[in-house]
Amino acid sequence: MKKTILIGSLVCVGFLYAGGSKNIIQPSSEAMAISNATTAEKPLLYLSDVYLGLGLGKFKLESEQSKEQFTSTFGTILAGFNANKYIGIEGRYTYGYNDISYDKGNNPKNINVDFNSKYSNIAIYTKLKYEINNFKPYILLGYGESKITNRTHGGKLFDFKEAGFQYGLGLGYGINNSWEVFVDYVKAYDDKGFDLMAQNQDVGIDLITVGVKYHF
Repeated sequence: MKKTILIGSLVCVGFLYAGGSKNIIQPSSEAMAISNATTAEKPLLYLSDVYLGLGLGKFKLESEQSKEQFTSTFGTILAGFNANKYIGIEGRYTYGYNDISYDKGNNPKNINVDFNSKYSNIAIYTKLKYEINNFKPYILLGYGESKITNRTHGGKLFDFKEAGFQYGLGLGYGINNSWEVFVDYVKAYDDKGFDLMAQNQDVGIDLITVGVKYHF
């Protein structure tokens, strides 16, 4: 009797498997579309907006106590990408295209001269940003190295350089989906002395840049 029941059960299961596929609940096309859309969503971090840019600007190194200033103009090239709507990464290289000029400030012992020296800065920043219509305010936080080459000190020529935290504020304006103009201010250095220069004074380096970016 048990064998008969077992055989009958197996036969019923076979019929259900062979002809009962119609009774199996299939996912609706709408549910499948939702599932596919969810799968196709981009992750939180992705390389969505790579860009390149060029800029021109003004460099100023100033000693707070003596008010001595070193100034020049520079060119900047930059590259970056937007990881999402609010965060990006940007690298910059800045190089002075004319010699540094010197202002003696409050130091009567020095005279105003032009040095055969150049300023440069290389840095990488985290870019915190927001978009309001076509306006794009942003904050730059990063690490970089500033350098003044071919500077006379004690009768000899040296390259003066300092590396550390850099920060800044900026504003971009989107002309269209590809082109953007921008202006920003970066504090490239803010500490006591600059290498062998003004070692007992507070020294700051300010960079003001205007430029254009192309978004791919």
